[in-house]
Amino acid sequence: MQAAAVIDANHETFAVQWYVDGVRISKEIGWNELLTVTAFKRDLALFDLICLGIRTVDGLIEIDEEDPLWEDWIAKATEMLPGMVPWSEWFTSVAFPAFTTNERVIFTSPQDHDGTVALERPS
Repeated sequence: MQAAAVIDANHETFAVQWYVDGVRISKEIGWNELLTVTAFKRDLALFDLICLGIRTVDGLIEIDEEDPLWEDWIAKATEMLPGMVPWSEWFTSVAFPAFTTNERVIFTSPQDHDGTVALERPS
């Protein structure tokens, strides 16, 4: 899974960027390209980090709550993705209890028939 930062979100697309060997990679993704969005938590020893795994036909990216546009992305995604579970309905079940993954699929596209997403975990 590629960790990315959201850099823009509008009614058609959202844009993310990440770095590979010091080179910035940017990608624009159409809301209609999303297959699943899975909320989960990473245990970082001293604290947890709430993340979203976003699966498209091209692969899987990850954004997290430390992203400056995290709240904006969630608000726009809830508006643009019919059937996405609102933040107020998934946050507590992902945040607690602490130091466990608490994975929850919060959006499944009608074009995604199996409804699953295999999240890669760091070793």
